Amino acid sequence: AVHIDVTPSVLSRYPIRYKAGLWDDVVAVVDVGDEAAQFVQDVVAQDSDKYAREAYQNVRVVSLLRGETDRPLDQRYLPPEALTWTGGIPRTSLNDGFPVLVACEASLDELN
Repeated sequence: AVHIDVTPSVLSRYPIRYKAGLWDDVVAVVDVGDEAAQFVQDVVAQDSDKYAREAYQNVRVVSLLRGETDRPLDQRYLPPEALTWTGGIPRTSLNDGFPVLVACEASLDELN
C-alpha cells in the first residue's frame, strides 16, 4: 500500500506539473512522486501480461491542483436531482464527471 497526501500544502511542494487532457478539457495536475508511480507499476505487473507491464512501466500518478481546474458537468448526463439547490450545474474536477463509476467484466472486455 501507499499513502498519498493530497492536501494543498503537500501538493504545493511537488515540483512536476502537467496539463492533462480529460475529454474535451485540459486540467492542471501535479505528479505525486516516484513512490506512488512505483506502487501502480507493481500492481499492474502482478496481474498483467508482458505487454501490459511494459505499457505501464512509465505510468505516473497525478492529483488535481485544487482551485486551478474545475469543470461543469455535462448536462446531457445530469439528472434533475443532481442540480444544485439553486438549479445550477454542479462542477467536477479530475474525475470524468461522476464520483463513482461502475463497470462489469463484460463491458471492460468489450471496451478492450
